[in-house]
Amino acid sequence: MRAFFRVLSLGLLAGVAWGWTDVGFASNTKGHDDHHHDHEKKKGEKNKSDKKAKKHDHHAHENEKGKKHKGHKGHQHGRGKFSVALEGQTLQVELEIPAESVVGFEHQPRNKKQRDAIAKAVKLFQKPSGVFVVNAEAGCATQSEAKISSKLLSQEGHHEEEDHSHDHEEHADFEVTYQLSCKKPEMVKSVSVKLFQLFPGLSRVDAVGLTSKGQSSARLSSKSAEFKLK
Repeated sequence: MRAFFRVLSLGLLAGVAWGWTDVGFASNTKGHDDHHHDHEKKKGEKNKSDKKAKKHDHHAHENEKGKKHKGHKGHQHGRGKFSVALEGQTLQVELEIPAESVVGFEHQPRNKKQRDAIAKAVKLFQKPSGVFVVNAEAGCATQSEAKISSKLLSQEGHHEEEDHSHDHEEHADFEVTYQLSCKKPEMVKSVSVKLFQLFPGLSRVDAVGLTSKGQSSARLSSKSAEFKLK
């Protein structure tokens, strides 16, 4: 056994040291390869992460785009909404009509002609009897002034020379609320809508109603403009 260790020692001194040098080189080479592999691995993971991030951003953009389109889904030119609610002797009527169907545009007025069109529409909405008529037997009369709201009525900070590059993305409605007092609320049976006569651009109105007798709904048009309630 001692002779074996002596030979091993002599071998190390006589030239096997080169073998250790080779081993050391191989070890260094292996370390370099491992480092290169780790670098490539990290690079691959980074690329994969970047692709995932890009995919996420694209997905988020599509979702945002979808939400935007979904938000505009309820706004359709030529179609309005009409709702009636009777509580006690108070009858509340609400309208929602696209500005395009009322004045022919949905952006802020750019000239006198467009401002006049808006003013004319407001005057029409201020007269309930010209917009709708409740059956006479109920004895309903206007209780307060009509409440009218629209983006087109807020002109502060807008000028004719402003940039209109995003007008095609804008949507505006006229929302009007009326309150009437009825002497015989139990006799409220129907409401005749005159919107089609006032605004030729309007082709359809979806109506909903609520009274103590139940809910009602109907699709009104110029040929069928009477909304019958339960």
